[in-house]
Amino acid sequence: MKSGPVIIPEGIVEIGYASLSACLITSITLPTTLKTIYEFGLQAILITEIDIPDSVTSIKYSAMQGCTQLKRVKLPSSIVELGGGAFKNTGLASIELPDSLKIINSECFVNCPNLKVVVLPENLKELNGKVFDTTTRLEFKQNSNFYVNEYYIIMTKDNQTLIQYIGGNEAKEIPISSEVIEIKSFAFQNKNLLTKIIFETNSRLQTIQGNAFSGCENAQFIELPTKLTTISDNAFLNCKNLESITLSSCTSLGTHAFENCIKLKSISMEDSSLTSFGESAFAGCTLLTNIKLPRSLTSIGNSAFAGCTSLTKVLYHNMIASLGNNCFNRCNQEIVDLSSCTNLTSISEFCFIDNPNLVEIKLPSSIKIINSYSFSNTGITTFTCPLSLETIYSDSFLSCAFLSSIIIPTGCKLSSIGVGSFRNCFNIRNITCSNSNYKVVTGALFDISMTTLILFPPASPVKYFALPGSTMNIGKGAFMSCINLITITIPSDSVQRISQNAFEGCRNLKLINIPKCVLSVGRDAFKDCDQLSCGCEIENRSKLFISELIKRFIRIDK
Repeated sequence: MKSGPVIIPEGIVEIGYASLSACLITSITLPTTLKTIYEFGLQAILITEIDIPDSVTSIKYSAMQGCTQLKRVKLPSSIVELGGGAFKNTGLASIELPDSLKIINSECFVNCPNLKVVVLPENLKELNGKVFDTTTRLEFKQNSNFYVNEYYIIMTKDNQTLIQYIGGNEAKEIPISSEVIEIKSFAFQNKNLLTKIIFETNSRLQTIQGNAFSGCENAQFIELPTKLTTISDNAFLNCKNLESITLSSCTSLGTHAFENCIKLKSISMEDSSLTSFGESAFAGCTLLTNIKLPRSLTSIGNSAFAGCTSLTKVLYHNMIASLGNNCFNRCNQEIVDLSSCTNLTSISEFCFIDNPNLVEIKLPSSIKIINSYSFSNTGITTFTCPLSLETIYSDSFLSCAFLSSIIIPTGCKLSSIGVGSFRNCFNIRNITCSNSNYKVVTGALFDISMTTLILFPPASPVKYFALPGSTMNIGKGAFMSCINLITITIPSDSVQRISQNAFEGCRNLKLINIPKCVLSVGRDAFKDCDQLSCGCEIENRSKLFISELIKRFIRIDK
């Protein structure tokens, strides 16, 4: 790690990404051949001042962020653009911006508490979002492209772009002119005491950039414009008084755009041209009760509606081809009807987990995969595999307490059922299978060769069960909570592995034999089998095997 004074030799044309980041450099001399300082290139070094030669034409994102002892910077006379966060969290007390400068990107001089006054050059064309702290006084030259209006908002002179609110965080109403077309990033971020944002009638607003209103927890939004085409990441994050939105013209919706808008009750977007939602776009909107998704929608991002605990009805249209992980996690849907979504081939992980009132699932004829935890802890009572279904991954129906019937019909392509797919589904009573890859014997589901027992219905009335001689493996949780079982018989020269949790919770199981052919017993295989204290017949009495069984919660009568 470099430390002390540093002289960068002539001939060097760039300082690369994070190349000197966090080095203990106390002073630095830059060569006249230098052209670019890349992202984090001089981040968090210990210099107090720096002269950047006129040869430099580009200072990238966060190039000198975190240089807390930096008091003075001389910028090159030819610089055109300063990257976002370039001097964020520095000790700058003053800075002279050259006339060549045309663009300053968001957060460039944010968290610079000693920077009291900045004069903006006349040729400056773009301030991309919140560039300065509200405590920094901005001065505009006579021919500047910007001004501060009576509400302490930095505006472009044509009134088409709202840059940043620099007024106090206090209980007040802010009107936004109908002439405004774009609101820049971080414009009102964390102004949590503002009471109202009022959009004038006939608003021309089209674009709201990232974090523009994030954290405006108390603000009501009056007449939110209907012509919005772009709402970027976090635009209304934690706006807890936003009650309704119309997205009929919207074509782009960013991640976390309306997350935790806990009073949002109404979304109108069915007629929009949206093709996708960003991650967590509406997550945590706890008062949403029903939505009609856009007809054009093809993809829903991860956790898009996660935690919308009042959401009971969703209208899905036929263009949907992708549902993100956790998409409708912790919602309250009663029926999921995806039957028209014939471009959809898989249900993602955790997609509908924890929808306790979900009683009916209608899957499209295109579905091939149901991923892990997709329908875990839902209220479904019957599951019929679509003919197109090929794979059910592990734990996909975990803890579906009301599931009583599984049907694998003739012609179904199902060829893989993951370990524990129906674990903790204690009310399964019937398994019906006419599929060529599986077989049901005495109510239990086996693979077609009958070498692996996948699931014995926990609610089966069967009390005495003998495994077929072909069985080699008892799957994970295969007999879990089969409370009616009293006796299990394992033939000699058959089962080699009893998987973890295989007989867990069989609280009335009194007798089982473990022949010498059994080579391994998984963890918790006999957990909570309290009646087995004197009913476990073990042929293999070797010290090693007995020791392993004791670890697996078998109590042995010696």
